[in-house]
Amino acid sequence: MGEFYLQIFYLHIIIKMDLNKYDYIIDVRTKDEWEKGHHRKAINIPVMSLYSCNCSKSKKKERNEYDSLLADIPKDSKILVHCHSGVRAKMAIKRLRKRGYTNLTLFNKTYDKL
Repeated sequence: MGEFYLQIFYLHIIIKMDLNKYDYIIDVRTKDEWEKGHHRKAINIPVMSLYSCNCSKSKKKERNEYDSLLADIPKDSKILVHCHSGVRAKMAIKRLRKRGYTNLTLFNKTYDKL
């Protein structure tokens, strides 16, 4: 019950934010977490998909789909990155920077410009 309440509260905060100033919102939670609830403007790119892997063909196909989504995002876009607690979002921002993205903001219950 407590976890469910926190998820609803967290999603409520995101919905109330002024998201119009961002070109993209990247939700780096897992696909299962995403399916439990997400902002309608967000794109789901799980943080682990940003790392290379030696994985099965089905996992590689899934990662290629995420890479394709990411490839459609211009490198200079204003991007808000979020997860449940901020830990995976920080990891994702580091990976996105390595891929050339420059205008990234971490959502961690407050705006933290990185």
